[in-house]
Amino acid sequence: MKKSDPLNKQQWQQVKDWFNDLLDVPSGQWPERVTTLTSDERLQQAVLDMLAVHHQSAGQTLTPNQSVASVLGEHGQLKAGQTFGRYQIIRTLGSGGMGHVYLAERDDEVNQQVAIKILAAHSMDDQALARFDTERRVLATLEHPNIARLIDAGTEQDKPYYVMEYIDGVPIDAYCQDNDLGLNQRLILFLKVCEAVAHAHNNLIVHRDLKPSNILVTETGEVKLLDFGIAKPLKILPGTDQVHETLVGTTALTPQYAAPEQVQGEAITVSCDIYVLGLVLHRLLTDSHAFDLSGKTWGRIESIINDQLPTLPSSQLKKHPTSTLNWSAKLKGDLDSIVGHALKKGPHERYSSVRQLADDVQHYLNHEPLQIKRNQSGYRLRKQLRRHWLPVSALATIFGVMLVSSVWIWQQSQTIMAERDKALTEKKVAEEVTDFLVETFKSADPTQTLGTELTAGDILRQGMLQIEREAFDPLVKNRLVEALGDVYLSLADFDQAHELYQMYQPQVSDADADHRFILKTARLLLSNQQEDAAEEAISLLQDAELTDQNALALSILKANILNASGQIHEATALASKNRMDALQRYSAASNEYLNSLINLARIKRSNIDEKPASLLLYQEAAELLEQHHDDLIQLSEVKTSVAILLKDVGRLEEANQIFLEVHELLLTIYGQDHLKVANSLNSLGIMAERLGDPQKALDFYHQGIEVKTQLYGEDSPRLASSYYNAAELYSSKLKAYELSLKYYQRAFELMTGAEGKALINLNIMQRAYAKTLIELQRFAEAEQLLQNQIEFFAAFNMPARYSESQSRVYLAYLYDLTGETEKAATLIKEAWPFIEHKAGKNSFYFQLGNKLNQKYGNPVEQ
Repeated sequence: MKKSDPLNKQQWQQVKDWFNDLLDVPSGQWPERVTTLTSDERLQQAVLDMLAVHHQSAGQTLTPNQSVASVLGEHGQLKAGQTFGRYQIIRTLGSGGMGHVYLAERDDEVNQQVAIKILAAHSMDDQALARFDTERRVLATLEHPNIARLIDAGTEQDKPYYVMEYIDGVPIDAYCQDNDLGLNQRLILFLKVCEAVAHAHNNLIVHRDLKPSNILVTETGEVKLLDFGIAKPLKILPGTDQVHETLVGTTALTPQYAAPEQVQGEAITVSCDIYVLGLVLHRLLTDSHAFDLSGKTWGRIESIINDQLPTLPSSQLKKHPTSTLNWSAKLKGDLDSIVGHALKKGPHERYSSVRQLADDVQHYLNHEPLQIKRNQSGYRLRKQLRRHWLPVSALATIFGVMLVSSVWIWQQSQTIMAERDKALTEKKVAEEVTDFLVETFKSADPTQTLGTELTAGDILRQGMLQIEREAFDPLVKNRLVEALGDVYLSLADFDQAHELYQMYQPQVSDADADHRFILKTARLLLSNQQEDAAEEAISLLQDAELTDQNALALSILKANILNASGQIHEATALASKNRMDALQRYSAASNEYLNSLINLARIKRSNIDEKPASLLLYQEAAELLEQHHDDLIQLSEVKTSVAILLKDVGRLEEANQIFLEVHELLLTIYGQDHLKVANSLNSLGIMAERLGDPQKALDFYHQGIEVKTQLYGEDSPRLASSYYNAAELYSSKLKAYELSLKYYQRAFELMTGAEGKALINLNIMQRAYAKTLIELQRFAEAEQLLQNQIEFFAAFNMPARYSESQSRVYLAYLYDLTGETEKAATLIKEAWPFIEHKAGKNSFYFQLGNKLNQKYGNPVEQ
């Protein structure tokens, strides 16, 4: 392969991966580290070039084959006073990916200042020559008042060059800020940029490197588009038959102003420029970027551009209350929609042309309906009323004076009557529900039960039978059914919950309650995690006639059902669509968007390969909650998910910091004496353990035990998890196995009679107990326990196969220690497929399973 040959897509991706791996390595170690990655000198140099550019420059346009010298070097530059052909150099204007740009003037009878771009000697390879020649020919085809004009071109001193009119201006974003331009003035400037880009597109040219520094504004307010250095002709220009071959497999972009398809190395169309125009418009409206890429690794940058939705302009200004821009309210609505539509991730989802984008900006300035909202009749009416506000308001005033006096009295009387009837109904229902619950729980009185001790389950079952027998008012019955059903669902008693929900009586007068029960029943079926239940839930959702808001909630639930039934790609696709639909239909600040965002994060979190993407989504959700919502409880839950994912991906210090923030948040919400605060202490103990401070971890665990003891008494099952965590620490970190057994046994005592989810947790705890027994060589007891676990989890069918496989790995480990190799081989063969795809490669299960698999099966590369 020649040094001038372009990198193909696979090589470019490999270079980016190596670059990302070496970002935190001191520069002095780069050459040595690079030689350990590849023997290809060309790839080595590409990695070193990218590292140098990243650490020494900002805002550069990066291409796979550019060199450090081409971006940063000053070797071979012309000096002021030197001549180049007919031009005398005045000063250097800048250096780019292929050469240098100078301010110069004609060195003859014509007195004219120009900008001359000269291809640098170090860029004299086939690719650079082809690109430079393409740039000259592209400019020769473009004649537009908002595009810098080509004056001359040729070769001098064996260096290709071209000459353009010199634009004495500043980048468009700086011009807006320096001149304190108003909103409409900025939009008018942006329309001029659109005219220039549209002209290029009409000539089948995609710019591909639009950014404020390539859009200059002169003192007179004229806009000039520059730098077609990486432009892509959509037609074969004369003399450029080989250009397309030269450009294949390369990527050229400025990360802050790059479309997803550029980052992914996909086909570039006019839609790429439309996306970047959306980024430029966002910048002009807010004086900030749509994405925060500062200090991010290349891998994180790619993930943000490909997956993360931009902060809408109105929300961006709200995030920065100290901004001098005071038009957040004006951005909300049409301008948010314009930017959001231009910045859709899929090229086919955006505006189909720059002209359409410009037309919608003009519609906004004219107070006309946007093209992208033309099918919304209510929206069109509001726009027309606003546009013709004077005659409409005059007529409305006259009519209103005539109408309001007669309508007001009638309306007030109707409202009072309706509110009175509603209040009386609610009072009656509340009283009957309260009376029922009081009477039901009286059955727990020992004086009434002749000393027989009733469990909470007994009381609930009595209440359920009473609901079946007695003739309640339908509204009262529905409230009771919902309350008891929710209790059974929280106890994971799916059959009883389902039976109760089926007693619900649909009401013609209460569609919201009907929809709520459809959602509850479908969620119940999903929680049951059986294949037939998932199918029943989908059927239930499809038969429901719902409003748009409830339809979105149902679609979110469908995505969960697909995920639970193993259809991961379908679930992710639907959850992603729900998120985009919510953003288009509502806004980034809405509850609907927040719920769809959290649901997508939750689904991606269940797939080990998607955990980094899930983390970004949860972080976005936390940011939205802090900015637009007052729900501190949900914020604590989302931040907890962020912390757990940070822990899962090995970012322990960051995870610990978030767990500490969550703990402070929970103290603010609940005070010291609350179960959630105690559980938070457990999380902090786990993090202290992972960070190598077992004594601090024990302190947290014992604090949690104290809080729970104060709340529920020393024999409450709620203390079991804290004793279990302490037992784990004594076993795995301190190797105090006998003491560990005592804590395990205390946890088991507290969970005597466990049902539902608690029973599942008990079996998971007993599996860890078996591991400690193995360490103490009490093999017979451990074997019996693990066999019990396998049987228990096998009864759950598919949803519990991972837990069953973990028990099989432990048992295989036991048989390996005791020399029963055939049994060990059989177990690891059965368990490994589930461990391989579900466990993190740094987890105990994966490491132990892989070790046994290497011994008895097929090893896996780590």
